Amino acid sequence: MRPVLFAFALLLAAAPARAEVLNIAEATCADLGHHAARRFYAFWFDGYLAAKQNRTLSDGEKMEQRMDRVMKICESNPAQKLLPLMEKEK
Repeated sequence: MRPVLFAFALLLAAAPARAEVLNIAEATCADLGHHAARRFYAFWFDGYLAAKQNRTLSDGEKMEQRMDRVMKICESNPAQKLLPLMEKEK
C-alpha cells in the first residue's frame, strides 16, 4: 500500500466514531485521552504543521516521537494547549 494511502487509512481508523467540531487552537493535553485519540491528534497535527511548512511528506517515526515527547510534557499539565507544544516539538 502506498505510504500516503496507508497513513490515510490509519487516520480513518483512529478518528472518533461521531463527527465533532474541533477547534485545534483550543485543544489541550486533556483532550488526548485514550490511544486512538492520540493517534488522531498526531496525524492531524502532522498534517497541519506540514501545510504550514510547505512539506508534502510525512514521517511516521518522527510523528510518533513528537507525540511521545508531547505526552511526557502533558503529564505535568493536562490544561496545556496542544498546538504550541506540537509546533515546538516539530
